[in-house]
Amino acid sequence: MITSMKLAKKFLTPFHCFLNNERKRVRKLDYSSLDRAESAAVDASAKAKWKALDPKEKEVWELHSRSMVARQPFIVGHIVEAFNRDNTMTWGQLASSIDDWCSASTIQRYVTSHKEGEGAYCTYTERLLPLLSAKQRQEHMAFSRYLRSLWGLGEGKYLWIHYDEKWFWGFVARIAKACPAMGVPRKELFAYHKNHVNKVMGIAVVAFAFDGTPDNGGDGIKLSFTRAQASKIANKLQRAYSGMTADGRRQFQGPVVRRKGEAFSFDTTVTGSNEGTSDNPKFALKRLFEDLVFGMVQTYVQPGGQYEGYTPVIQGDQAGPHEEEVFKRAMSEACNDNGWHWEPQAPQMPHLNVCDLAVFPAMSKRHSELTRRHTQSVASKDVIWNAAEQVWRELALILIKLTMNGLENCPGLIQKTLKEE
Repeated sequence: MITSMKLAKKFLTPFHCFLNNERKRVRKLDYSSLDRAESAAVDASAKAKWKALDPKEKEVWELHSRSMVARQPFIVGHIVEAFNRDNTMTWGQLASSIDDWCSASTIQRYVTSHKEGEGAYCTYTERLLPLLSAKQRQEHMAFSRYLRSLWGLGEGKYLWIHYDEKWFWGFVARIAKACPAMGVPRKELFAYHKNHVNKVMGIAVVAFAFDGTPDNGGDGIKLSFTRAQASKIANKLQRAYSGMTADGRRQFQGPVVRRKGEAFSFDTTVTGSNEGTSDNPKFALKRLFEDLVFGMVQTYVQPGGQYEGYTPVIQGDQAGPHEEEVFKRAMSEACNDNGWHWEPQAPQMPHLNVCDLAVFPAMSKRHSELTRRHTQSVASKDVIWNAAEQVWRELALILIKLTMNGLENCPGLIQKTLKEE
């Protein structure tokens, strides 16, 4: 009937319009699909109502029938318009969106009948693509070629290092149960603001040691996983939270947490080289690399080391702290002095950093499972970090090994980028 006016007139009679309306009314009240027996009962009831209907009311349905038939030449356009608004709709939702002009199965048969040529019907999985400027696309192409040429250095022994940071959160949504009839009501969790939800930042540094090209495989290495903390001096006596007052104010009358003048570790944000002030300290990546990462890398590649003779190549993304001029200059100079290479990736390329691509997603999923075991509410910062550290210890090196190899070898990433140009 979508393509035939004759069939549209046959099926869109006044009675059929009335019958369809009754079916929709029952389903709307029932909120569930009807089985065959229930549908037959609804149809029988509708037929009885139609016979008893006043002639003037039938005239309304005759007008509605003519209106529905008049839509036949335009119904394909209505279907296309509805699909273009949301092409993830079910066939039933699509039928409803065009006022049930025809059934869901009729629409499905018509749409899926387009089987030939480039415009044939198909299904596909949605995916997100980066919204890049022309300049960023050019930078992607340049970096892809640069990486495929092994940073312009040619085949050799390399320790390819990736670093990045990630927030680990203390709130994990759970599937809760409620049964008011049994006295188990639905509960809500409250927070003054998202900043009151505990979170801890960790900086991960991983590496991939390969000989020749990554295509040949290599070894995955976990270099370091560090909590973004700085030292701070307490300005006053601080006690633990002890609940709410009668008028709804938070009070801190619990055990002493720290006394005035005591030093304590303070979770903070990451910067490139700025270490902040005594009142507002920051975690500087520059100090992390100089005091920890460079020393660990040197241990691996120095004479007698596990990867003696390998050339370290350090790659990070273009996040704000990573792009700070003082930090970049200091890192480049330090690498040049050691015969290493500091090679930041192009902007908006999370698929070319193993931390974003595999390490952090894997850690996040496992971290949520562990956090659920330790708390029934928002986890404390120490619980958050202890769970993150456990996940890091248990992180399989094969994940780093296979994924970093895939960054160079996977046709869906760099090679696809080069092909599309």
